[in-house]
Amino acid sequence: MSPTVIAEDGDFLVEVIEWDHDQPWINKEPIIRGTELFKVSRKVLMDSSQIFASMLGGEWKEAHQTTVTLKDWTTAYIKIWFQVLHHLTPSFDVPIHAMWHMAKIADCYRFDILKLKD
Repeated sequence: MSPTVIAEDGDFLVEVIEWDHDQPWINKEPIIRGTELFKVSRKVLMDSSQIFASMLGGEWKEAHQTTVTLKDWTTAYIKIWFQVLHHLTPSFDVPIHAMWHMAKIADCYRFDILKLKD
């Protein structure tokens, strides 16, 4: 799978796996709705999030990897966050019903929610 390029000079890949919560799990495993791979800047993620700074710059295994996997997020909303953090114009407007998801992602990774305002 070729990545969606968020940062041309990106040095890090983030795989996002989106689960389908509308379908019953099979053998205690979620149904995967889709996946997307993003090419981003490790530094931008670390500068934008205490969580990513600890994960990618600390003693965690991810600090020594070139790819990390995030599970159970809507790929479109993670993409918007990556675009905003990299100072790009999001590829589409966020519908009002999706703002809860955007806020949940911000809370989880400690992104500055006010960055969505611009």
